[in-house]
Amino acid sequence: MEGCTENIRLESSDKEIVEFKREFAQMSNLIKNMTEDNPDYNETIPLDQYNTASLNLVKQFCELAEYQNKDFVDKPIYDIKKPVFKNEWEKTFFDGLSFDQLTDLAHVANYLDIEKLIDGCCAQIAILLKKNTQQQLESELGVSLTMTREEEEQLKEQYKDVFKDENRYRKWKEEVFDPQQK
Repeated sequence: MEGCTENIRLESSDKEIVEFKREFAQMSNLIKNMTEDNPDYNETIPLDQYNTASLNLVKQFCELAEYQNKDFVDKPIYDIKKPVFKNEWEKTFFDGLSFDQLTDLAHVANYLDIEKLIDGCCAQIAILLKKNTQQQLESELGVSLTMTREEEEQLKEQYKDVFKDENRYRKWKEEVFDPQQK
Protein backbone atom coordinates (compact mmCIF):
# COMPACT_ATOMS: atom_id res chain seq x y z
CA MET A 1 0.00 0.00 0.00
CA GLU A 2 1.50 3.32 -1.04
CA GLY A 3 0.09 5.74 1.49
CA CYS A 4 -3.38 6.18 2.85
CA THR A 5 -5.92 7.83 0.59
CA GLU A 6 -8.41 8.61 3.34
CA ASN A 7 -9.16 12.18 4.27
CA ILE A 8 -7.53 13.88 7.23
CA ARG A 9 -10.03 14.28 10.04
CA LEU A 10 -9.87 17.00 12.67
CA GLU A 11 -12.14 16.91 15.71
CA SER A 12 -13.29 20.29 16.99
CA SER A 13 -13.91 21.41 20.56
CA ASP A 14 -17.62 20.75 19.94
CA LYS A 15 -16.72 17.13 19.09
CA GLU A 16 -17.60 17.45 15.40
CA ILE A 17 -15.36 16.03 12.69
CA VAL A 18 -14.16 18.25 9.85
CA GLU A 19 -12.60 16.32 6.96
CA PHE A 20 -9.86 17.63 4.71
CA LYS A 21 -8.40 16.19 1.56
CA ARG A 22 -5.09 14.42 2.09
CA GLU A 23 -3.39 17.35 0.31
CA PHE A 24 -4.09 19.40 3.45
CA ALA A 25 -0.72 18.15 4.74
CA GLN A 26 0.94 20.26 2.02
CA MET A 27 -0.48 23.41 3.60
CA SER A 28 -0.26 22.59 7.32
CA ASN A 29 3.21 21.97 8.68
CA LEU A 30 1.71 20.41 11.82
CA ILE A 31 -0.26 17.84 9.82
CA LYS A 32 2.66 17.31 7.47
CA ASN A 33 4.94 16.47 10.40
CA MET A 34 2.34 14.10 11.85
CA THR A 35 1.77 12.22 8.60
CA GLU A 36 5.21 12.41 6.96
CA ASP A 37 6.72 9.49 8.86
CA ASN A 38 3.50 7.52 8.71
CA PRO A 39 1.73 7.95 5.36
CA ASP A 40 -0.97 5.51 6.52
CA TYR A 41 -1.86 7.79 9.43
CA ASN A 42 -5.64 7.88 9.57
CA GLU A 43 -6.56 8.71 13.13
CA THR A 44 -8.82 11.61 13.96
CA ILE A 45 -6.76 14.52 15.28
CA PRO A 46 -8.39 16.24 18.28
CA LEU A 47 -8.19 20.04 18.31
CA ASP A 48 -9.95 20.74 21.61
CA GLN A 49 -9.24 24.47 21.59
CA TYR A 50 -10.88 25.26 18.20
CA ASN A 51 -14.56 25.15 17.30
CA THR A 52 -16.17 23.67 14.20
CA ALA A 53 -16.85 27.08 12.65
CA SER A 54 -13.12 27.96 12.72
CA LEU A 55 -12.09 24.58 11.31
CA ASN A 56 -14.68 24.95 8.55
CA LEU A 57 -13.14 28.33 7.65
CA VAL A 58 -9.72 26.66 7.41
CA LYS A 59 -11.25 24.01 5.16
CA GLN A 60 -12.96 26.63 3.01
CA PHE A 61 -9.68 28.53 2.57
CA CYS A 62 -7.82 25.33 1.65
CA GLU A 63 -10.46 24.39 -0.89
CA LEU A 64 -10.45 27.86 -2.44
CA ALA A 65 -6.64 27.69 -2.59
CA GLU A 66 -7.00 24.26 -4.20
CA TYR A 67 -4.73 22.91 -1.47
CA GLN A 68 -1.77 24.75 -3.03
CA ASN A 69 0.81 26.19 -0.71
CA LYS A 70 1.70 29.38 -2.57
CA ASP A 71 1.83 33.09 -1.76
CA PHE A 72 -1.52 34.83 -1.88
CA VAL A 73 -0.56 38.12 -0.23
CA ASP A 74 1.69 40.80 -1.69
CA LYS A 75 4.12 41.59 1.13
CA PRO A 76 5.00 43.88 2.71
CA ILE A 77 1.83 45.92 2.87
CA TYR A 78 2.70 49.57 2.44
CA ASP A 79 -0.51 50.96 1.01
CA ILE A 80 -3.97 49.49 1.59
CA LYS A 81 -5.30 51.42 -1.41
CA LYS A 82 -3.38 49.01 -3.64
CA PRO A 83 -4.51 45.38 -3.95
CA VAL A 84 -3.10 43.29 -1.11
CA PHE A 85 -4.43 39.91 -2.18
CA LYS A 86 -3.28 38.32 -5.43
CA ASN A 87 -6.59 36.55 -6.10
CA GLU A 88 -10.15 37.88 -6.08
CA TRP A 89 -11.40 34.79 -4.21
CA GLU A 90 -9.01 35.55 -1.36
CA LYS A 91 -10.11 39.18 -1.09
CA THR A 92 -13.74 38.04 -1.06
CA PHE A 93 -12.99 35.34 1.53
CA PHE A 94 -11.21 37.67 3.98
CA ASP A 95 -13.57 40.63 3.42
CA GLY A 96 -16.46 38.37 4.45
CA LEU A 97 -15.02 37.64 7.90
CA SER A 98 -15.88 39.53 11.07
CA PHE A 99 -13.02 40.62 13.30
CA ASP A 100 -13.80 37.79 15.74
CA GLN A 101 -13.82 35.20 12.93
CA LEU A 102 -10.58 36.63 11.62
CA THR A 103 -8.78 36.42 14.96
CA ASP A 104 -10.14 32.90 15.62
CA LEU A 105 -8.97 31.84 12.16
CA ALA A 106 -5.54 33.37 12.75
CA HIS A 107 -5.24 31.38 16.00
CA VAL A 108 -6.15 28.04 14.42
CA ALA A 109 -3.95 28.76 11.37
CA ASN A 110 -1.06 29.50 13.71
CA TYR A 111 -1.62 26.28 15.65
CA LEU A 112 -1.86 24.21 12.46
CA ASP A 113 1.13 26.15 11.08
CA ILE A 114 -0.53 27.19 7.82
CA GLU A 115 1.75 30.05 6.87
CA LYS A 116 -0.26 31.28 3.88
CA LEU A 117 -3.46 31.48 5.90
CA ILE A 118 -1.66 33.30 8.73
CA ASP A 119 -0.36 35.81 6.15
CA GLY A 120 -3.88 36.38 4.84
CA CYS A 121 -5.35 36.86 8.32
CA CYS A 122 -2.60 39.29 9.32
CA ALA A 123 -2.98 41.22 6.06
CA GLN A 124 -6.74 41.58 6.61
CA ILE A 125 -6.23 42.66 10.23
CA ALA A 126 -3.71 45.28 9.03
CA ILE A 127 -6.24 46.51 6.46
CA LEU A 128 -8.96 46.80 9.11
CA LEU A 129 -6.66 48.69 11.48
CA LYS A 130 -5.50 51.07 8.74
CA LYS A 131 -8.84 51.85 7.12
CA ASN A 132 -10.95 52.41 10.23
CA THR A 133 -10.99 55.41 12.53
CA GLN A 134 -10.37 55.04 16.23
CA GLN A 135 -14.10 55.32 16.90
CA GLN A 136 -14.90 52.59 14.34
CA LEU A 137 -12.28 50.29 15.89
CA GLU A 138 -13.58 50.93 19.39
CA SER A 139 -17.11 50.11 18.24
CA GLU A 140 -16.07 46.99 16.28
CA LEU A 141 -13.79 45.63 19.00
CA GLY A 142 -15.87 46.75 21.98
CA VAL A 143 -12.89 48.40 23.67
CA SER A 144 -11.64 51.88 24.40
CA LEU A 145 -8.44 52.89 22.64
CA THR A 146 -8.34 56.28 24.32
CA MET A 147 -5.58 56.64 26.87
CA THR A 148 -5.39 59.08 29.71
CA ARG A 149 -2.36 61.36 29.77
CA GLU A 150 -0.98 59.28 32.66
CA GLU A 151 -1.35 56.01 30.68
CA GLU A 152 0.36 57.57 27.68
CA GLU A 153 3.23 58.84 29.84
CA GLN A 154 3.58 55.40 31.45
CA LEU A 155 3.87 53.78 28.00
CA LYS A 156 6.41 56.38 26.91
CA GLU A 157 8.48 55.63 29.98
CA GLN A 158 8.17 51.88 29.56
CA TYR A 159 9.09 51.94 25.85
CA LYS A 160 11.56 54.83 25.70
CA ASP A 161 13.25 53.61 22.52
CA VAL A 162 9.98 53.59 20.62
CA PHE A 163 8.99 57.07 21.74
CA LYS A 164 12.35 58.86 21.64
CA ASP A 165 11.30 60.74 18.50
CA GLU A 166 8.15 62.57 19.65
CA ASN A 167 7.24 63.81 16.15
CA ARG A 168 7.51 60.32 14.70
CA TYR A 169 5.26 59.02 17.49
CA ARG A 170 2.70 61.77 16.88
CA LYS A 171 2.70 61.04 13.12
CA TRP A 172 2.29 57.30 13.78
CA LYS A 173 -0.55 57.95 16.21
CA GLU A 174 -2.36 60.11 13.63
CA GLU A 175 -1.90 57.49 10.90
CA VAL A 176 -3.11 54.62 13.03
CA PHE A 177 -5.95 56.25 14.89
CA ASP A 178 -7.20 58.81 12.39
CA PRO A 179 -6.19 57.87 8.82
CA GLN A 180 -9.13 59.73 7.20
CA GLN A 181 -7.95 63.14 8.43
CA LYS A 182 -5.31 63.33 5.71
